[in-house]
Amino acid sequence: MRAATIVLIALSVLWGCGSEDLQNSDLANEPGVTTVHDVHWMANRCITVVSDAGVLSLSPQGYFLSEDAADAVTLFFKPSGLGQYMLFDINEQWLQADVYPQPVGQAQLDERVIWAVHRFGDQQYQLQAQSNGQWLTVNGHQLQLTSQQADAAALSFSASQGCAMFPEATTNSVGVPGRSQFEDGAVWGFADVHNHLFGSMSFAGNVMSGDVFHPLGISKALQDCRAEHGVNGWMDVTGFVTSGPGDEFQQLGKIPGYYLFGQPFHNTAGYPDFTYWPNAQTKTHAMGYYKWLERAYLGGLRLMVNLLVESPPLCQVARSLNRWYEPYDPLFLQDPNVVCTGEVTARAQLQATLALQDYIDAQEGGPGRGWFRVVTTPEQARAVIRDKKLAVIVGAELPDLFDCIDGVETGRAECTPDYIRQRLDEYDELGIRTIFPVHHYDNDFGGATVFNPIIEIAKVVQNGELFHYEPCEDSGYDPLLAVKLPAMYYNLFPQIVKESPWFPFVPQADQYCNSQSITPLGELLVMELMQRGMLIETNHMSPKMKLAVLELAEAHNYPLVDSHQRKAWDDAALQFESRYLSLGGVRSPMPNMSAGVDAYGPIRKTCNSNTSQDFAIQVTAVGDVRGQLDIDPGVVMSTDLHGMVSQSQPRFGERADCDQLQMLPVEYPFTSVDGSVQFDRQQTGNRVFDYNHDGLAHYGLLPDMIEDMRRQGLADHTLQQLFRGAESYLQTWEKARQRAASLR
Repeated sequence: MRAATIVLIALSVLWGCGSEDLQNSDLANEPGVTTVHDVHWMANRCITVVSDAGVLSLSPQGYFLSEDAADAVTLFFKPSGLGQYMLFDINEQWLQADVYPQPVGQAQLDERVIWAVHRFGDQQYQLQAQSNGQWLTVNGHQLQLTSQQADAAALSFSASQGCAMFPEATTNSVGVPGRSQFEDGAVWGFADVHNHLFGSMSFAGNVMSGDVFHPLGISKALQDCRAEHGVNGWMDVTGFVTSGPGDEFQQLGKIPGYYLFGQPFHNTAGYPDFTYWPNAQTKTHAMGYYKWLERAYLGGLRLMVNLLVESPPLCQVARSLNRWYEPYDPLFLQDPNVVCTGEVTARAQLQATLALQDYIDAQEGGPGRGWFRVVTTPEQARAVIRDKKLAVIVGAELPDLFDCIDGVETGRAECTPDYIRQRLDEYDELGIRTIFPVHHYDNDFGGATVFNPIIEIAKVVQNGELFHYEPCEDSGYDPLLAVKLPAMYYNLFPQIVKESPWFPFVPQADQYCNSQSITPLGELLVMELMQRGMLIETNHMSPKMKLAVLELAEAHNYPLVDSHQRKAWDDAALQFESRYLSLGGVRSPMPNMSAGVDAYGPIRKTCNSNTSQDFAIQVTAVGDVRGQLDIDPGVVMSTDLHGMVSQSQPRFGERADCDQLQMLPVEYPFTSVDGSVQFDRQQTGNRVFDYNHDGLAHYGLLPDMIEDMRRQGLADHTLQQLFRGAESYLQTWEKARQRAASLR
């Protein structure tokens, strides 16, 4: 989220301290004066404004007060935050606090159109412009601005009809959530336990375009991505390299030709046209706009883990490129105050998460009324889900956790045991409940797994060191920045040389793993996490470190989480997975990964790219393992939304990569798994999304993906296992907290 957006969010929080689509809402067509006297009831309503001087009216010359009620003009009150509104008139303009002393109607959308509503007397209100603090007043029959609240006009609001509809996405659904639990009392709903709602705020704010929400609405949240990606998307190097056909180096080789011949990387058009994005392949465009998130919630999403994330090296590289490019493009936006550390970005993302909760509350009519609820205990989560709302847990996935790594631009921390305990207490106070001890690079806690050359290069940018590898058999990697030598030559180097930061040689082998395991400080961190009942994420740990943490957990009967893990098919990997699940832990499949087998149970894989078939196979297999261990059968998923990953691909159309004729497409409209909500094709602006041809192009198509899995033959009992995902994750969290009590 861009810097200006952060400022607006902060102002929204200061002023204030989803619903069904408006056309389907009772609030949209309710006439008469409400009996509720607060500053929230007018949210997303058509309103007539009245003062002692008459009704608010509109002429070609602008706004005025008329004594004739027939002249009344209606305004649509679109919340920009709790107690704040944009007033949208029938000419599709906003009431704007423009040139003092007179407010005017303007088509330009900026912070001058945001008004705070204050209660005044009995059933009356006053309006204050957020941009300049001025109050709306009446002089004769003209609207004006005043600096004194005592001079502000006393206004009455009544619900009406006939407004122009404020630009917004729809969920294209009818109905409300109807189920909260299973017959045995388990909470009902599927869980996405690895998500980065505000990943767009990472990487200097320009690598990933688009926002989950914006106080000024969808046209700002999902605006043309030229603001972040430059003309023709030419600054979206990361997206071009990682989202195109072929590997990263094939894509890198194409870049000079694209620049030389003026070929666009991609069409940048955002709302309302979306010519190119969002799509299931791109990794650098928003997929999680809040109305899309709401559609997933209506389809059964009941638990989400929102992970605060950053990659300092990628942020530093992007920041440098942005500063070079900015002078050449007046429409390119670059925040001059970017600080490339996880600690700084994480706090901004946490505040944005809380602001999103307030924003959704504002859309729904007031504090606590929204369907998006941040929780800090399993008990809170269960209560939220039983209230048929979405419980959101906050976690941290930071390579520079607590600044305990070399190369931190704000200064490396002295990572003593007391310092680690202090920082964990701070995280606990902030409401962070799950933590990755390592992510992408080695830090003071242990070694990271290496899975692509970008990680290798980024480690050099981070702390000026190479990874140290050793031959391995499982989950290995063929390094880029290493030279293979026969063992007889490799062994000639003394050990002290091999341990140097820039030693580039490795003994010949087919696959390599990071040789770094857990450190003494890492062991202390893991034990402290256990004593606090926090969830420990082992994904991104080197194989050695992951095994060490697993052994620690087994010694203390403590559950672990491996939240974006492809289902393992060989016996050794199945045994490893069983160790996690036997502890009461969680390992979750991802919709963006290929299954690795051609068939499992009733599901056959007939496409070369990963599709709903792959995810259905993985869900079935994970459910089978949980059944064999006689533990709660619930299966969770991990979308890694906004985590620089592609998503489940389509089975039909020009984007499909299938070697057989595809059958049984999603038929619209379809009904949610609980039978309470009917979904049609989702439309945002001028773009209509059809899962058959678009795949998981944005987060709101998760219900469509589940329907496609069902159409592909996913068994009913397996489908129910997916909707027990929230229950199984909460059981893991509850066991962690129970074990913490005894460990303390």
